[in-house]
Amino acid sequence: MTTSSLPAPFLKTLSRQFPYVCPRCRLRARLSGSSKSSKPSFKYTTTTTTRQFVTSRPCRSIEPSLNSPPPPSPPPPLSSIRSHLKSWTIHNKDQKARAAEDIYSGSVSKRLTTLPNSLFQENSRVDDEDSEDYSNQDPDTIEGDTAGLLRFIKPGALLFGQNSVIGMRAQFAVYLGQEGYQSQFLLADGRYLVDTSFTHACPIIKDFATAEEVRDVRQHLPKHQLVKQSTVMPFELPRTWAGELPRSSSDPLLRRIASLVDDISSYRRDNITLLDSVIDKISHPQHYQKLDWHDVVHKVMACDSSDLSPVATMAIFFALTKQPTHVQILRGSPRTGTLWFIVVPKRSATRFQSVRDWGRDYQEAAARAALGKDVKDALDRNPLTSFIDKARRIILKSRKIRSPTTTGHLGPSMVPVTDQHATYVDTGETFSDNDQMIIEFLWDTCIRTPVDNRYRTIYNSVASIIIRAIGAYPKLRLERKIGRLLMQELGVITPWADAFDHDVEYPMPGVPGSHDLVRLYEDAQASCEAAWPLGSHPKYQPELDSMASLRRNFDLPALCVDSVDTSMRDDAYSLEPNPTIPGTYWIHAHISHVSAFITPDHPAAQLASQVLETSYTATRVMMMLPQTVAQALSLGAGSPAMTISTLLNEEGEVLDIKIQPTLLKNVVILDSSAVHMTMEDKVSNYATFELGDITDGNLSKASKKPTQAALDAARTHHETLKQIDRLMRKRIATREKLVTEIPDWPFQQHKVEVRSNVKPHFPIDQGGHSRHILEEPAIYTFATPSVQIIRQRDSNEQQDVTARVMSLASESAGKWFADRSIPAIYRCAIPDPDFPISKLNKLDLDTKRILPHTFYSSTPQPHASTNIDTYLRFTSPLRRYTDLLAHWQADAYIRAESKAGPNSAPIDQLPFSHELIEREVVRLMDWSKVILKKSRQQRTYWQLRALFRAFHFKEAQLPKRWDMMVRNVSAKAKQGEDDTLIRGMLLPFGYETVLLESRKKWEADASVNCYLPVQIELVDLSASVVHCRAIGPPRETPFYKKPLRIVSRSADLENATGH
Repeated sequence: MTTSSLPAPFLKTLSRQFPYVCPRCRLRARLSGSSKSSKPSFKYTTTTTTRQFVTSRPCRSIEPSLNSPPPPSPPPPLSSIRSHLKSWTIHNKDQKARAAEDIYSGSVSKRLTTLPNSLFQENSRVDDEDSEDYSNQDPDTIEGDTAGLLRFIKPGALLFGQNSVIGMRAQFAVYLGQEGYQSQFLLADGRYLVDTSFTHACPIIKDFATAEEVRDVRQHLPKHQLVKQSTVMPFELPRTWAGELPRSSSDPLLRRIASLVDDISSYRRDNITLLDSVIDKISHPQHYQKLDWHDVVHKVMACDSSDLSPVATMAIFFALTKQPTHVQILRGSPRTGTLWFIVVPKRSATRFQSVRDWGRDYQEAAARAALGKDVKDALDRNPLTSFIDKARRIILKSRKIRSPTTTGHLGPSMVPVTDQHATYVDTGETFSDNDQMIIEFLWDTCIRTPVDNRYRTIYNSVASIIIRAIGAYPKLRLERKIGRLLMQELGVITPWADAFDHDVEYPMPGVPGSHDLVRLYEDAQASCEAAWPLGSHPKYQPELDSMASLRRNFDLPALCVDSVDTSMRDDAYSLEPNPTIPGTYWIHAHISHVSAFITPDHPAAQLASQVLETSYTATRVMMMLPQTVAQALSLGAGSPAMTISTLLNEEGEVLDIKIQPTLLKNVVILDSSAVHMTMEDKVSNYATFELGDITDGNLSKASKKPTQAALDAARTHHETLKQIDRLMRKRIATREKLVTEIPDWPFQQHKVEVRSNVKPHFPIDQGGHSRHILEEPAIYTFATPSVQIIRQRDSNEQQDVTARVMSLASESAGKWFADRSIPAIYRCAIPDPDFPISKLNKLDLDTKRILPHTFYSSTPQPHASTNIDTYLRFTSPLRRYTDLLAHWQADAYIRAESKAGPNSAPIDQLPFSHELIEREVVRLMDWSKVILKKSRQQRTYWQLRALFRAFHFKEAQLPKRWDMMVRNVSAKAKQGEDDTLIRGMLLPFGYETVLLESRKKWEADASVNCYLPVQIELVDLSASVVHCRAIGPPRETPFYKKPLRIVSRSADLENATGH
């Protein structure tokens, strides 16, 4: 077999890169009569350390000068190079000094500028084809922390990936294990690698190497974590290292890898037609799809993925990587290791190919025009020409409303909204089908998330051609963020569109790829409205209740403690002294009994299985179940409930547990803020940032004072609440007695919330119309004034009585299910083997550590952070699918038990078997990992957008001095010449901060967790960071002692605190 028959990835794997040859040796070789022979001759010189590669072929760029007669007295080959470098160094130092003076003298007072209205190409232009900005990409698609993922892989597994830190090409690697938080590998090129950022979104071939082979290789590897000391401040940075290994230890595995590569190549040759059709088989004709590895294998091979051999597995995987513009590979949660694939629809792929062809033709026409040739006819035929002209007209109209900025975002509207019904203006331009093809192409390249543009260079180049031809962004690097800015100015996306609005991994309704979700919403809404009509006052309907015959009346007061603003109450609790055993009490937790009215095959249940959990974001609430269900089944007088009853003694010991359906006769609604006041709970005093009219859209304030009526109601039940709270504290103490080591590690606590009244505007598909929005959403941010360092054990003291009761209910439900072997989804937390609880308790915050990993499991396992042996989420079936699923299981068991007798219900008749639960666990693990990260990204975006408007557009009076809490030193390259690499958090609102050099070098004395007084230089929405500069020495405590309050300039500033 010849190497030419191998696919490109295998050639990279088989070939070994030649070592680096310095320019000096190469130049001398070429100067020594290199033009004497027309055929190249190769010479290998082997030493004990490296191999050198020298060719006698002349360098084309200098061949004419080499063949010309030599000068009379040639200078030494390196003298001119040294002179040039010396001159360049001196010039560069002078330039830096002048730039520093400009900065400190105020001539460069702001890093952000608004763009000129000129749409003509300026004389200076930056090519963007090798400078793609990855700031908006999913971190997992760039260089994520691999340690968390690999800890759940058994050593000896084979992966395919790469590391960009050491310039390693993509290749096979055998995972050898962990040393602290660093992973160790044997690479296919014969080296070992110690790393924390090995990118490997690929199938995992388990047990490729035996334990003995892994041990033989690891004996030559470092026995401790590799770190280096930062030169910026006292701080240890992880060190990536690749080194050589004795051939005797690595040869058996290297030969096995080479054999696997040969087998994959042979498999590809034998199945070339099948493998070339893989992408076509999995692509939908019209819609974006998210498929997991099992779905892909089933569509391609019509079998289960477990039935594939390692050779077939990797061959299919490599076939999927051939067209990264059509298929994007995502990594699942660390524990599951599932592969997910975002697949572009066939229709879009065809349309994008047309746009690529137009871009290539336009570029060729521009090149011919530069040579003085007539290209008018070619440009007239190209659809890009009319789109570019139309884009220029629209952008000119946009800039009368909003100013574009160099950070890739439009500023706030400059046009006041006089009519609340006229919130946008039509530009008068209509996009043709060809225009919409170009817009869809730009959306896919520059807007949608997640995306990995490292392998989409063709799309990036075409997008750059289009943006450059429009000419609206002179002297700017044409990165992804400028494409987003263009789309905002064209009026096809909102000026404040965030990643959540254009996510195809878990799309919101209206986003490409949400077709199934939209259909489920419509079906669920229709079926629920049939049972509970809108506008009606729903009452208990026993004919719809599958547990009606088993339900018993519950007459004791059920205390429902919640916010007065909520419309969905799904839990309450009661206290009942047990007359049978003196000194014992029943703690009843009452949960909305949704599962009794919605079966697993109900349309609303199908919707819940896809949404998985009600999501609360900065701008919207995405309900798991239709609103009609929440209104009909929220707790109130006469509401059906599932009651978990736990019998406790005075010492907090559990004596008995019951789960039974009930009908609540006396539900008491209490305001949570009033309960906190009567219970004397510690109430946080928040720092607030109000931008715009926060009363519009009913944005809630951070803390509302309860009414006198609410306080009176809470005081009526004060003694009951105190008694329940006392028993809950006893239960917590009893849990601690049952564990060998109480979790008590330190951690930082800082609460930040952001809300906005942004209205749902037009989606990307708006019938070819271009519209500019005139209004600006209000943004309300509140945060605890400072970062608190507390210990895990003390965090229990911060829980209120309601949270403690619900924790007891989850504990009791978990034990009830485990005792009966009912399949369910348990919530678990297990310490890492290298970081047991005893070790974590001794480490401080400055030490790199791995806290217990929280995950879902189909089998009961301890929850180390709470000292609970079995923790089952059971208390919120209106909001969480895990809870709803557990209720279905409990309903079925209780019905079967009522017929078969106590503890004799058949488990095999439950709606969810253990195998089905396992599949749900994998989905939930992947979903929770992604959705939490995306929610955090959206919260950060809206926090920064408020600061962006206030700082750069003067919408609010900001303090000149801010507190920056130093957190770490970046291990990545500098973001600018004056970047100190020190990273931190800008308090009190928690903005991620990049610290720039100060003139007096105040940052030189900084240390982790100290506070630096800083001033803001730039709010970079695209990178999600704030650039700051120190204006004083570091402190041990923050400067501001009282919470900040920032309000809009349009608000009454007399009540604002002045700082």
